[in-house]
Amino acid sequence: MTRQNFTPATKRAIRERAQGRCEVHLVPHCMYPALPETCNRPGAEVDHITPDVFAGGNDATNGAFLCVLCHKIKTYTDNREAKKSNRLQGKTGNAPKRKIPSRPFQARKTEWPRRPMDYNRREK
Repeated sequence: MTRQNFTPATKRAIRERAQGRCEVHLVPHCMYPALPETCNRPGAEVDHITPDVFAGGNDATNGAFLCVLCHKIKTYTDNREAKKSNRLQGKTGNAPKRKIPSRPFQARKTEWPRRPMDYNRREK
């Protein structure tokens, strides 16, 4: 799935709704425990609340105006979860690992020594 960006009109609507402040309170904190509950820093970047990789839409209700720090934390978590999802689905881009055949075991000697060992005898 290709990444989809917000249109300029949608970005403008999200910025106006936020009035220039970080909207981290719109992001679900159950998915992003590292994000603060509230943030009073000025917003800098428009981001998807639910990433488009996870079927998030491109309308203003799925957008949040975040400050640089909150955006960095959220993007790190999103990328980690997307990579995990791809690994679980087998979409890593790597070829499947081939099974390395094990070496055959050495054949056991079935014959007993011809003469019994004398443990009391010393080697010369």
